[in-house]
Amino acid sequence: MAVDQWASVRPFFSGTAPAGLGGEDAARVQAYDVYENMYWNTPEILKITPRSEDASPVYLPSARAMVDATHRFLGIKWDYLVNPGAGVAGDQEVIRGLFQKIWARETMYRKYSIQKRNALTRGDALWHITANPLKAEGERISIHVLHPGQYFTIVDEDDPDKIIGCHIVDVVPNPNDRKTSVNRRQTYRQDQDTRVITSETTLFELGKWDDRDPDNDISVVKVISPPTPLPAQITQLPVYHIRNIDVGTHWGSSELRGVETLIQALSGTVSDQDLAIALQGLGLYFTDGGPPRDADGNPVPLNLSPGDVVEVPAGSNFGRVQGVSSLPGIEHMNFLRDNMQQGLAIPDIAAGRVDVTVAESGVSLALQMAPIIAKNAEKEQEMIGVYDQMFYDLQNMWLPAYEGVTLPDVEVTAVVGDAMPINRESEIAEVISLVTSVPPLITIEMAQERLAKLGYEFPEGAAAAVLEQATALSARRSLMQLPLQR
Repeated sequence: MAVDQWASVRPFFSGTAPAGLGGEDAARVQAYDVYENMYWNTPEILKITPRSEDASPVYLPSARAMVDATHRFLGIKWDYLVNPGAGVAGDQEVIRGLFQKIWARETMYRKYSIQKRNALTRGDALWHITANPLKAEGERISIHVLHPGQYFTIVDEDDPDKIIGCHIVDVVPNPNDRKTSVNRRQTYRQDQDTRVITSETTLFELGKWDDRDPDNDISVVKVISPPTPLPAQITQLPVYHIRNIDVGTHWGSSELRGVETLIQALSGTVSDQDLAIALQGLGLYFTDGGPPRDADGNPVPLNLSPGDVVEVPAGSNFGRVQGVSSLPGIEHMNFLRDNMQQGLAIPDIAAGRVDVTVAESGVSLALQMAPIIAKNAEKEQEMIGVYDQMFYDLQNMWLPAYEGVTLPDVEVTAVVGDAMPINRESEIAEVISLVTSVPPLITIEMAQERLAKLGYEFPEGAAAAVLEQATALSARRSLMQLPLQR
């Protein structure tokens, strides 16, 4: 029996799926919306029921805190690397220059940070490469962030695990009636014999675009561009899919999967806590003497404020309800929060609750950070694999096709930095002690290599210059220590 990938989030679905979607696609697109609304703390999604008509629910940004804590330690210092051992130096510089232009023009570092958060929140992140041959040389290739709710795979009829194309669907104004909307569908399909990829764009009536099932009702409004082959060099679909958690399907899972009810419970508990504090402070009063009345005998409101004296009929009772003397809800909230953090492998130090003794102890810090580092290392394998493929295609397919640059011997790969926080003072002291020990335990070159990871820059030949200065200084000191000749 297949596992329902969206079972834990289905109770939070509200409304209906976009027109024309059913089955897995409908659940997937609705799940994206729910998780994104959880991240932004949208009240309608969590459906907190206040315990009093006058109470206002309190919504904690728990989902956002958990996602951002993981985001801070995932794929840090991401970049491309031109392999210095592949190809000749001149070709490497050409590719490096082209990638630098694309990265600057397409604001790739900013988009990358957005894509990390998208993958963690929604479960999937997508890149879309396009090109315009009419643009100026060096500016023809573009890289876009694609919402996964607009992406629908076309699979091989004989092999459902093999993707042979995709639809990218959004909603645009109807060119025939600007008061209505239509679905715009861009489709990529690859011929499995020739490997030729075609691109086409068509407008459909809302919800009537999905031709993957022959029984679906299809209604074309207008053909924008008929199937057109992409350049022969391009043999990979130009959409690159990163899954946050690989669950054995085409789709990933949100970082919030499985803790949706905990997020809701946290906000419910803090809402009750807020009401309890209000009642304890303002007070809840009782009387069996009936409401106060004016001169005409009509009931009037009972006004309670500091310094007032309440008069009740003889024999009546008036008193204050004794509320909770302590606030056990805080312990319950901490229990829920701690279990959610543990389930998501987020230690306190990653969430911003720092114990100085832990932060300054290398062993304690490593033990605290181990869960999130290990979890993110698995995610980075998926990310780097997809980015390596995207960089390879940029270099070997898109640049030759649209910029006329063919340099197959050069190699461009994705790299990320070490997520473990570094105690710079401790690292520098250790390097100095290793260099200055007698005899030295590491060379100056090795010391500079370690310091470079902390952000220090050393020009070429710096190690030799340092060694020369140290030798000269040692010689002067030896000369000064010689006995005077009489």
